[in-house]
Formats: sequence, structure tokens, C-alpha cells
Amino acid sequence: AGFTEQTGSPANQYQGFWVFCSTPVQLTLNGDNSIQNPLQTSLASGWNLVGTPLNADVAATALQFGSQSLVSAATAGLLGKQAFTYSPVDSAYHPLSYQSGAFPAFQAAWVFAFQPGILSTPTTGTGGLTFINAPVPSTASRVEPQANAATVGNNTLVTVGGTVAYSTDGLTFTLGNTSGAQDFGSVILSSVAYGNGLFVAVGQSAFNGNNGITAEIYTSADGINWTPQTPPGQSRELGYAAVAFGNNLFVAAEGGNGNAAVSSDGVHWTGTRLAGNSDSVFQLAFGNGLFVGVGGTYGTTPGGIQTSPDGVTWTERTVGIANQNSNQLGSIGYGTVGSGALFVAAGGPVVATSADGVSWTTQQPITGGDLSNVVVGGGRILLASYANTNNNFSIAILSSGDGQSFSSPQTVPNGSPTYSNLGQAVYGFGEALFPGFFYSDLVVK
Repeated sequence: AGFTEQTGSPANQYQGFWVFCSTPVQLTLNGDNSIQNPLQTSLASGWNLVGTPLNADVAATALQFGSQSLVSAATAGLLGKQAFTYSPVDSAYHPLSYQSGAFPAFQAAWVFAFQPGILSTPTTGTGGLTFINAPVPSTASRVEPQANAATVGNNTLVTVGGTVAYSTDGLTFTLGNTSGAQDFGSVILSSVAYGNGLFVAVGQSAFNGNNGITAEIYTSADGINWTPQTPPGQSRELGYAAVAFGNNLFVAAEGGNGNAAVSSDGVHWTGTRLAGNSDSVFQLAFGNGLFVGVGGTYGTTPGGIQTSPDGVTWTERTVGIANQNSNQLGSIGYGTVGSGALFVAAGGPVVATSADGVSWTTQQPITGGDLSNVVVGGGRILLASYANTNNNFSIAILSSGDGQSFSSPQTVPNGSPTYSNLGQAVYGFGEALFPGFFYSDLVVK
């Protein structure tokens, strides 16, 4: 009921259509540029099949029903609580959150309206992405005040770097406490993870004469008060660059020297080694029963990906990236995208995706810049592209709803501060947070 067959006539912009294909086929959509902004379509009472003709995913937060956001309209009882997309892969409908989801490019979604109204979305500006500056409080004693990494646990978002900070809304941050001080002195933390009720942050101390660089591990039950822990007795050059939680284990890896470490409680650690000749892991992610690490410029495997089920036994994986030094993968995320979960790794102009962490597919969605960060959450992938032209830094964000098609880079507006460096990103509170440099984080909605 409610379906109408349509043949031969042009598709109405912003209206969704069912197309039956007996075999897989690629559809090509032709049309003219629209001067209408925002795009608008009428919703009838009941279920409506709507879509976007834009060439990039559109965040649900960018759409409006009448004069209200979709979230407000749903709260007021004008719309259903969420939309739904359909996947022929598993022949199932999947919820699309009005708070954190995105309407996929060229894919229709079901929207339920309790009364007729106008659905609209902008066609200019950030292409549906909203960029917010989230200041992090500073301490005068820090030489390197940046936030290098972020994670979410126990309804708290935590950033770590030269300082630690926490937030319960993803926008307003407060400094944490490290053994009575508000910063780490000479310690720079590189990564943070949450599991079994505990935050674990890892990094290194600054170079200190004959003592060199030492690895550092800190733990916190609340993301506010932090306690140093003793790392395993390994020879270290660069300290720990990454940590992740999975299989009831915390696993950390060095940014050099091939060392790794594993702990069941975040307090007691056992040293392990990476596989083969790979000497470093820059970021870790856990999914599909595997820890997956990216990095390793000097490894024998192009792309430098390693996997382990337990942090002890590591295996190098073939990614098939030519010119490893230029295309070094340095960032990785894992989460649900489309009809399934994906690992997404990025570095240089290259993106590598994998459903299992073992077999990888690569592509190059940009021709310039460096894909320095990736976050997977809210049913989409966000990539941060970093460029430096004559010391003029710029950041652009690419999005994807399937890991195969990516939007054109959407430049983060210039201003103060400029995001000249971004760290390990996280998804939480319906937003993606990219830790930034000099007391400021980039929030993308």
C-alpha cells in the first residue's frame, strides 16, 4: 500500500524510489544542478521514502522538519523517533539516528510523519557537517599542551596528551588530576582506551639525559584522577604510541623498537614483541576478536598492519600499498558502517578497509594532503585530511556511509585556533571528536 509505479518520468528531487534489480548493477544518476537551498520535499502522514541527491552523506542533524530539527520534531511527536534504511545485503532495515546518523548519498530512507510537513536540508556550506571548536583548559607549565588522543567510557569523554581533560557532554572540558598535579610534568601521553571500568593512557617521558625516554602508563577509574603504573621492563626508544581494549585485555604498542605489552587489569603488564621486522605501531583498534595495529615504516609488509587476538602473538598482514613510505598507514578505527562492521585505516592519500582485519581493500579518495585521522561511528566514517602549504595549515573532512564511496573534502573553516595537528579521534555523544593542538579540539557533527 502506498507504492506507485513510475516509468519514463524524471525522479523528483529528494524523493526516494524502490528499484528492483535481478542482478547487481551500478546505477548512474544524471541531472542538473539545483539552485534551491535548502532542498525541500513534502511529507505525508505516515511512512515516506526520502533520499538526498547530494554526492555526500548528510548528517541527520542538518535536516529540518518545518522549522525544527529532526530531533526536536521527534520529541514533539511530529516525527517517529528515528528513520530507517534498507540493506539488500542482509534484507533488513537498519535504524538511522536523528542525533548521530547520516542520510547516505544516493540511498533512500524511511521517515515516519505524524502529520504533513516539509522536510528540508541545506545544499551549501559544510555539506551537512557541523564544525565546532571545543576549547580545552590549559596549564602554564606545559611546553606541549596538545591533546593527542580521546576515548569515551562511563558517559565521560577523556582527552590525553600534555594534560588530561574530561567532559560529560563532548563540548565542555575540565582538567583532570594526575597524582595531585594538573599536568604530567615531562610526560606526554599518546593514546587512551577504556575497558572493564578503567581508563588506561600510555605515552612517554621527555628525553632526560642518560635516562633517555621511558615508557609511561597511567590509569583512572573516573577519567578525572590518574595514577601512574609500572610498565614491563623492556628496552625502549620511543615509549608507547597506542593502546586498545578488547577480549578483556589492554594491549599497548611502542612507536618504535618493536615492543608491545599486555595487561588484564591495566596495572600489571607483560612485555611482548610485534611480528617480523615491523618495529612500530602508531594506532590500535579492536574488533572481530582481533587487535589491529597500523604503522611500521621499516617493516617488510607494505602498509605496516599487524593483528593479534591476545597482544602476545602478532601476524603481519598484506595490504598491497605501493611506495610504503609515502602511503604509511597511521590511523585506524572500527565500527558499524552500512550493513556491517569495518576496520578503516588511513595514511597519506590511501584508505584501507577490512571486515575481518585480515583481508584488506585499498583506495585513494584524495589526490593531495595526508589522511591523518579516522573515526568510525554513528553509521559513518569520517576522515581528516591534513595539508601544509607554505606553513599554512588546513584540515578537511571526508565522509562515507559504506567505506567505498567518499565525499569530497569539506574544509574546516579557518579561524583561531587553526587545527595544525589532530590526534586519535573518537565517536561519542553523537559527535566525532578530533583532539587538537594548543588547547582546542575539533568536534564534527
